[in-house]
Amino acid sequence: MISQGYKNYPFDWTDHFGVITQNGSVMWNEDWMSGVLFFDGTFTHYPKRFGSVISYDIAKARPGYFFKAENALDSSYVDSRIKYTQGDYFLDMLTLTTNFSDGMRLITWNGFKKTYGGPYGQYILDTVKPIQQAYFLKYQTGQINVAIGHFITSSGIPDTSTNGSMSDRILNASIQVHGSAGNWDWQLHGSQFNQKYKIQHSSWGM
Repeated sequence: MISQGYKNYPFDWTDHFGVITQNGSVMWNEDWMSGVLFFDGTFTHYPKRFGSVISYDIAKARPGYFFKAENALDSSYVDSRIKYTQGDYFLDMLTLTTNFSDGMRLITWNGFKKTYGGPYGQYILDTVKPIQQAYFLKYQTGQINVAIGHFITSSGIPDTSTNGSMSDRILNASIQVHGSAGNWDWQLHGSQFNQKYKIQHSSWGM
């Protein structure tokens, strides 16, 4: 977290669970934005779970908030990045990011996939497989920002005798348009957020 005084407090080495604070106050059950993309904070309070691209530039969602793009659309370029991490406890993490600009529009694509069992095997379900996937596409011009994301969490959670499970599927999209008419400047922002969230744990009698 680099923006607006956010600090990250992970509960594990891979940022799968944790909390973040802003100026010392825990951010919990609060809606937030990643760039122009909206997230409902009811069950989605930890941006780091979805990878570094999503958590890089976050802000609390509030009335009148509009994302200000920092990318200057004045040159043509293609920028591709790959980050791969492998380690203990079945850690296997891959991030792919591509930016394409023709000087008038910028298209960004990001893919993130993480496998991790945890030091006690607490994140493993039946077999070792990805516990987090995140896919993100953004289109930006001087007047419009459009973004769509698909985020899949399928992980074990610590329980008594056998691991519980958490299944979380998110599909969200946002659009922001701005322009001017005479002496007036105007901005319009719209978002949709769909989430299917399921927990199985012995403490809840499941």
